[in-house]
This record gives sequence, structure tokens and C-alpha cells, in this order.
Amino acid sequence: MVEVRVGTLNAYKGSRKTYPLLKRFAEEENLDVLGIQEANGWHSFKFEDFIGVGGLDYAVFGNTRTPFKLVTYSRRSIRRSQVHTSAFWHGAIESTIQINGRLLRHWNTHFDPFNEDKRLSEAAFIVERAVKRIRHAQQARDTIVCGDLNSPAEDGYSQLLAQRLPPDRVARYFDDQGNLRHDATDYLKEHGFIDAAAQVGILENTFPARTDTEPHPQAMRLDYMFVSRDLGDSILKVEVVKNDLTAAISDHFPVITTMNISAPAHLSHQHLESAPILQAA
Repeated sequence: MVEVRVGTLNAYKGSRKTYPLLKRFAEEENLDVLGIQEANGWHSFKFEDFIGVGGLDYAVFGNTRTPFKLVTYSRRSIRRSQVHTSAFWHGAIESTIQINGRLLRHWNTHFDPFNEDKRLSEAAFIVERAVKRIRHAQQARDTIVCGDLNSPAEDGYSQLLAQRLPPDRVARYFDDQGNLRHDATDYLKEHGFIDAAAQVGILENTFPARTDTEPHPQAMRLDYMFVSRDLGDSILKVEVVKNDLTAAISDHFPVITTMNISAPAHLSHQHLESAPILQAA
């Protein structure tokens, strides 16, 4: 068994004013994989500058359809990667990372911020891709989906949630009858994925942190780590990391899942189109 720490964080407009704090977070948390959303402007200096921080020596840049870019960093070898844009409002990075001789499929994504129907479509795309990667499979295996999904889960929100949200936000999360929608997260769960935080009873809000500049008074869980069912028993701990440092980095709190990854019975082979993978010198 190898203990692995996988993190996800929406960096709020590329951590334009908090980049040194983000680097400090990566150095302190001893992560094996970190998916960052809202890596705005990182295609130039920051993407390569961050390589090697905290031992994250491998990296993939996701040139999304919007200014809200994605980056995936890994301590372990990224064997293949592909950036998906056509099926997403922003995009997704699909990476195959070798850990303990096992090839794990890691998705780093940022779902549509405005519409649950479109978020559902994005979730369906990931499920279809994940299942297709395994011959004759009915469910995904060895797969982690993380990111800012912009979608609630069925977490028992107060019936007053709609009253507490700004009017423009209500349409993002509720249907015309006033029902809270969690179609995207439901779809993942219905198709073989486990909500890692819910699995261990962690339903803390991931948004907003103290640096949030938009009117959004209601705490919500919008950032997730989903794992395929075969990885469910490997979950050791899930943390929504809340401290002075993480509250200063972004308007979202990071989520870190610690897992025990066993060696495979046999090594499988993946065939993905490659996106550029950089390694620290």
C-alpha cells in the first residue's frame, strides 16, 4: 500500500494577489496530486514556476474555452493526458498517473457556473469517457474526479437557502418550482462514483472563504472529490482545509483526500492522446 494525498482547489482568478500563499500551501501539505481550477493567466510564468513546488514535479496545463484555465500537478509520473473543451463550459484535464504501479485516471474539471442541465451533461461526458477506457466495463475503475463542480449535493440544505442567496444565484441551483437541483452530483453517484467527503461524513462547506468578493452569504459545498467504487475502501481521510492560510488564498477552500493505493494484480495499458507534460529539471 502507498498513502496518497490528492488535493483540489479553485484558485480564484489565478491567485493573482495570493500566489505566494498558494505555493506555501502546496509546500506544507505534501500532496501527491493537486488539481487547480481558475488558473487564470497561468499559461505564461506561473504554470512553469509552480512545477517542483512541494515535490510536484509533473504538470499539465489545460487551455480551456474561457479565461478560467486548469492545471494538474503531480509528484508521480503523468503517463498520458488529454484536455477536453468541446463538452464543457470551461474544460477538463484527463490524466493517467502511475502510483504504486497502478494507473489512476485523474480528472480535474470546472463545471458550468450557471446551469445545472449543462453541469449534468458535463458529468455524463466524464462518466462515458471513464467507462470507455475499460474494455467490457459497466462502471469506471481506478478513477478520481475532482474540481469545482458548481453543483450542490443532496446534503440537507436548509429550506431557507433560496431566500439567502442573491437572486441571480437562485437560478443556478433551483428549478422553477423552487427545488434545489443536484443532478450532476447525483449522476456521478448513480454511475459508479463515490462522493469521498460524504463517504466519511465530511459535509463542510467549501465556499465561500473569507476572501470572497461576491455577494454569496450562504455556505455551500461546491468542490468535490469523487472516486470510482473500486477505490471507495481506500479512502482514509477527507479534509476541507480551513485555516488562516487557506482562507487567504481563495474564495474556495481546498479539499484533500488521503487514500491507500494498492499495487495492481497486473499493469494495464492506456491509450490517450497526449497533452504537453512538463517535468521539473
